[in-house]
Amino acid sequence: MVTTAARTKKAELIHIEVDRRLGHEWDEWNGKPLPNQGNYSAPASRFWKFAIATLAGANALLLAIWFILAPRLGSLWSALPDALILGILAATLLSWTWLALLALSAHGPALLLPEQLAERGPFLKLMLWTSYVAARFGVRDWVEHAGIDIYNTLAARRGRKVGRGELLVLIPRCLSKATLDGVLEVAGKIPVLGLTMQLPAGPCKDAVIDMVKFESWVRAFVAEA
Repeated sequence: MVTTAARTKKAELIHIEVDRRLGHEWDEWNGKPLPNQGNYSAPASRFWKFAIATLAGANALLLAIWFILAPRLGSLWSALPDALILGILAATLLSWTWLALLALSAHGPALLLPEQLAERGPFLKLMLWTSYVAARFGVRDWVEHAGIDIYNTLAARRGRKVGRGELLVLIPRCLSKATLDGVLEVAGKIPVLGLTMQLPAGPCKDAVIDMVKFESWVRAFVAEA
């Protein structure tokens, strides 16, 4: 005999497990004010320190893997370990040269890398890996903020201009009313920029942004009529 419950129960064809949900980053928030009223501004040097540590760690990991595998690789072909270590050393030299050119492009007198090798290329991966490292030391927000500032600096130095109908401004709904009104006041004059928010009242409540920087970016990117 089939019970009513059994009749109404349907087979589950697809089951999706998600590892994140909206606001999950704040599950551990204790409700107390955030450091410096949620302002995670940090000097560019903080990002570069962790970027150097991240790159050094990646290079060290490659050398460790080579050290472990070298004897076995040598049994396959005697020249293989030497060829591999030369490749690793070349990649190491290339990566450090790239990092130096990236820093000079962001802070020096001229852009030394094209965007495909900077903010539209490897720099995005470096930001991601550096974020993972910084998270282990509890300073991810500050390092990410500094990294975004560097990204913005590189993008702004390209000197691009867009038309008044070609710029999109994404506005988070958690901005305070005063900040939102300030953004909308210039929205009619402009037609994608990203600014990190300050969180004086905790997560997703009455957040604010630097309106002076916001308007200066708009004026820098939007061509005059």
